[in-house]
This record gives sequence, C-alpha cells and structure tokens, in this order.
Amino acid sequence: MKKKILAVMICSVLCLAACGKKDSVEETKQPQDGKTEQQVAVDKTENTASGDEKKEPTGYFFTSESVNIYMDQDITEIVNGIGEPVSYFEAASCAFEGLDKVYTYDHFVINTYPLEGKDLVSSVVLMDDLVETPEGAYIGCSVTDVVDAYGEGYKETAGAYTYSKDGMDLMFLFDGDSVKSIQYFSGILNTAN
Repeated sequence: MKKKILAVMICSVLCLAACGKKDSVEETKQPQDGKTEQQVAVDKTENTASGDEKKEPTGYFFTSESVNIYMDQDITEIVNGIGEPVSYFEAASCAFEGLDKVYTYDHFVINTYPLEGKDLVSSVVLMDDLVETPEGAYIGCSVTDVVDAYGEGYKETAGAYTYSKDGMDLMFLFDGDSVKSIQYFSGILNTAN
C-alpha cells in the first residue's frame, strides 16, 4: 500500500513537473522556417492530435490488455481498450490550457496533458513487478537485463538510464543493480517549459 501511495505521489509530481522552470538557460535553435524547437514540437503534436497529419504512433510503448499505449496518444482510445482506471485525478495544467489528468490502474499510472480538446498521454509509470515492457524489462530486473533488451544507446544520469526514440524517452531508475522504476515520457514535456 505504501508503494502505491508513493507511486501516485511521484506521478503527481511528474505531472506537475512541466510547471517548473529549467535550471539553466538553453539557446533556442531556430529552424529555417523561423519557428523555435518548442513551436515545432507543439505544432507536430497539434497536427497529429487534430488529424491534419494522421500518422502511426512511434517510439517505445507500454502494452496493457493487448492495447499499445504510446506517448501523445489520445487517452480516450486507451480507456476504451483497457477500461476505467482504479482512480483518477486532475489539476490545472501549467504548461497547457486545460487540465492535466492522472489515470491510476492496478500496476501503472498514465498522465495526460490537454491539447486541441483532447487529453494526450504525457507519461506512463510502471508501479510494480506484475507488469513489464514489451521488451521484457520489469521492476526488479538487473541493469544487464535492461542493456540486453535495449542496447548500449542510453544516456546515464544520476543512477538512471534513458533511452530516446522518436521524440520520447524511456527511463530506468536503478537501486544498486536492479530496476526500481520504469517511466515513459513524451518529448512534449521537454518543450513545454
């Protein structure tokens, strides 16, 4: 029970992380069309969300009840496929107009952000060892298991390995040699600040 409460608190903090300011000032690159990287990322998500640019989701995904859960996917499709959550929480979004929402299921939590009248997945956090990634990683597996499943192409930061693919991140946090947390993040979280 303590793990679930801690996990919901972590997810809430992650959900609200977009409200925080970055510690360092980063130079904004200007693509040729004059838009900043943030504008390009938001435009890409808006086009996908509004149907202007219908494309298949990409990047790492989590699967539950035979439903693949991708970052920036409409939560409605997911809830229709896997059912109603055990609990639900919402709060005003600091980064977008509308509400950020937290859908807690038995073994994982989905966070969303509002865009163009839809709620899109911003992160998925695995809560226990009763679920695993499609590649076979789970809470409690070893560092070696993660590297065997995902390869050497990770970025290591403060006891975590982060794999990036198609504008999203998959993070493994370690406690010694074993995984203590698995988190999927949308690239929109990097551009929303």
